[in-house]
Amino acid sequence: AREALKRVEPGHRLILDTGTTTLELAHLLRDYRDVTVITPSLAVASILQFPRDIQTILLGGIFRQGSADLTGAVTEGNLEVFSVDILFQGADAIGLDGTLYNGDFRIAKVDQKMRKRAQFTCILADSSKIGGTALVTNGYLCQIDALITDEKILLEDVKRFCETGVSVITVPVPR
Repeated sequence: AREALKRVEPGHRLILDTGTTTLELAHLLRDYRDVTVITPSLAVASILQFPRDIQTILLGGIFRQGSADLTGAVTEGNLEVFSVDILFQGADAIGLDGTLYNGDFRIAKVDQKMRKRAQFTCILADSSKIGGTALVTNGYLCQIDALITDEKILLEDVKRFCETGVSVITVPVPR
C-alpha cells in the first residue's frame, strides 16, 4: 500500500477496489489533499468519510453476502459515468500464465468494468497469490500497467510477468 501511495498526486481521481491492501491504502490516503476516491467497499468509504480534502464516492449496489462490498448491475452501471487516473485493484490469485482470478463472478465483472474506466491500472497482490487460481478468470496481466507485490515473488515469475508488458514492482515484506 505504501508503494501504491507513491503514485497518487493531488487532483487524482482513483478507484479503490475491495480487499485488505486497498483498505490499507485508504488508511494511508487520509492525510492527502484534493483526491477523489470511488469505491464499491463500505470499509474503504468509512475510512475516508471524515478527511475534508478527499471526496469519496460509494458506487452503490447489492451487498455481497459476508462482506462489506457492493456488487451487481447497479455497481457496474454506476462505474460507466466515471473516468479515473488510477485504479488500485486486488486479485484473489494470479496464474503463472498471467491470468487474473477472483473467487466471485460478480466481483470479477465489476473488476473488468473498473479497468475500462482507468487510465492506469495497478494490481496490489502479495506473493502468496502468485501461481494460484480461483473460481473466475477476470482478466490478464497484459491488460494491467503495474503489479505491486512483495519481494518473496520468484525471479522467474517476475521475468515471466514482465514479458506480458506489466511493470512488476517488488517491495520488502513488512516485519
